[in-house]
Amino acid sequence: ISNNKISNASYAGILARGFKNSAIEKNTITNSGKSAITADKWSGGFIHGNTITSSDSYGIYIENSVLHSVNDNIIKNCNNFALDLNGSTTETIQNNTIDGCKKSGILISTNSVVNQNIEGNTIKNLTGETCHGIYIYGGKVVNKITGNTISDVSTNGIYILKGSAGDITGNAINNAKAYGVAFSSATF
Repeated sequence: ISNNKISNASYAGILARGFKNSAIEKNTITNSGKSAITADKWSGGFIHGNTITSSDSYGIYIENSVLHSVNDNIIKNCNNFALDLNGSTTETIQNNTIDGCKKSGILISTNSVVNQNIEGNTIKNLTGETCHGIYIYGGKVVNKITGNTISDVSTNGIYILKGSAGDITGNAINNAKAYGVAFSSATF
């Protein structure tokens, strides 16, 4: 699914369920009623180079899937998490730009795994009541959280709760309203 311009969809801009070795790339999605992109039960795909503006819910929501990568996406002004990996696995989450969302920028939730790195992402202006730049909640990052630039978030720059991560190194975190990096019941 590539090179589409989608606007004012009442539900998801793109809903992809049960794909194998496929891609969602270079799409422009504006004013989606629910998630701009929802990937469910995928095997071996990737989500690259999409531009998402004004989603009423998630920017990118990935559930029960195994992907290669989620890279080089631009997500602006969503009312929920910008990128949510839920019960899923990917190799990398890299070089995404997240700006002005109402919940956390990147969420790695329960039973989700990033096998390599969360790296080189720019996350800023998260204005909701409890927003973390990168939030690991019950999930796992095997290798590194590195080289991310996180600024102007309403809570923590990086927060690991009941999850685990390898190295957290080389990140630039500015104007986090609580902690730059925080851990609770986390393992390394």
